[in-house]
Amino acid sequence: MGADNVQGGRAAAKFIIDKLGNKGSVIELEGTPGASAANDRKAGFDEVIKKSNVKLLVSQTANFGRSEART
Repeated sequence: MGADNVQGGRAAAKFIIDKLGNKGSVIELEGTPGASAANDRKAGFDEVIKKSNVKLLVSQTANFGRSEART
């Protein structure tokens, strides 16, 4: 049994939209390029963000790494 990463991406987007009051801008940090989990999470996140009033400024990889994401 595994996680539903598309649903995880949707849930993350909904959380952010709620916290921002459905306005503002975000930067999307992705996992390792080509990894199925990263692709699925991005697909779910992008699907929900596009339907909101939150603007996606840029999307770039962080390779699932906290230190890389902070940089």
